[in-house]
Amino acid sequence: MSDLDQDLQKDFSDILGTSPSEQDYENAYKTASNGGSPDQVRRDIAFSDASTAKVNDLYSQVLGRGSDPDGLTAQQNAMASGQTLHDIRWSMAHSAEEIGKLNDLYHIELGRSIDTSGNQSYQDAIGNGRSLNDSIHGIAHSPEARTQQIDPFLRNNVGNISGDLEQSAATVLNYVSQAVMSIRDYSQDQIQSLATNYQNTFALSGSEGSYDKLVQNNWISWVGLAATLAISMTPPGEAVAVGEILVSGGEEILGATLDNEISSAAIFETKGASSEPQYALYSSQIEKFENLNPKNSGTTVVLDDGASLTQNYSTKYQKRAMDFTGANEQSVENIFRNLTCIKGPLDPYLKIDSDIGKVYTVKTEIGNITYRTVSGSGKDWTIDLPTMSNGVSRLKFSK
Repeated sequence: MSDLDQDLQKDFSDILGTSPSEQDYENAYKTASNGGSPDQVRRDIAFSDASTAKVNDLYSQVLGRGSDPDGLTAQQNAMASGQTLHDIRWSMAHSAEEIGKLNDLYHIELGRSIDTSGNQSYQDAIGNGRSLNDSIHGIAHSPEARTQQIDPFLRNNVGNISGDLEQSAATVLNYVSQAVMSIRDYSQDQIQSLATNYQNTFALSGSEGSYDKLVQNNWISWVGLAATLAISMTPPGEAVAVGEILVSGGEEILGATLDNEISSAAIFETKGASSEPQYALYSSQIEKFENLNPKNSGTTVVLDDGASLTQNYSTKYQKRAMDFTGANEQSVENIFRNLTCIKGPLDPYLKIDSDIGKVYTVKTEIGNITYRTVSGSGKDWTIDLPTMSNGVSRLKFSK
């Protein structure tokens, strides 16, 4: 075997992980006959279409994004100068960008910063062939995620913990985290467009409406859900971004997911309904809430039936909601009736009746208004309504 043959086999193994074909040998000998050096042969391989595809694939697997022109050229130059495809992968896996993404994943799924040993373990695993999405899946299905994030969520919001529910919640956490990472650099307009499309196409994957059925069935839906979460977690008046999700933790991500999915499901179920239109007016009932600052805490609201509510500062994953204590079921139902002008039974407006609660939705001249006895934030009752002038579109009540 000639030196050129040996060099060519090594170059192909280093850069493409394959062996050269007969055509590749012919091309190499042609380059050599025209005065090209072995370095030129290697450089041609490093900048070939096959090499470009390999490097692009590394960016996707390791960093969860496409390559940028400067980065692609730098990696190909490195391989032309002697580095292998594995060297490039190892370098990406131990880059500052990768460290930042792994830390973000820990915050999203575990609610804490990554520790030194965890960081090293995941970087080495990715450097040796594991993908970033594999790591996202591993964290979401880890014992820590189950005991510290998933089980508390199920206990506080679903009222039941089972192996099936834990698996469903881990699946949701996994895919939401992947989707969040994929849109982290999107513009406000891009996020809003994804969320709007999600609201317009949402459908329950099962008929029971229980949490284990609220699982998306395609990637576009997961990305749309992530965009919807970004909007719900952004304070009114501020630019929508995914920053709030990146510091939330699995329990709050699951709570926000459940809240938004149930709300979206109710909206979806109402579209095309033939119920008689109800005409909600901006009465004193709306004004009681529209005039409040969602960032305040301690404000007292006296309802028409005499019930007194106390406003609490909204949780960090419900920035477009207002939270009140001191409520009871009848007082919240009365608010819903006043907003929708319903006088008779609520049964005709029941859209979801599940093992975790009921959802009523009414079409009005200002949009859909929903009253539900199930929530992902641990509250007893929730009313979703068209966005008010103070940026709030969700009222949450507890005893």
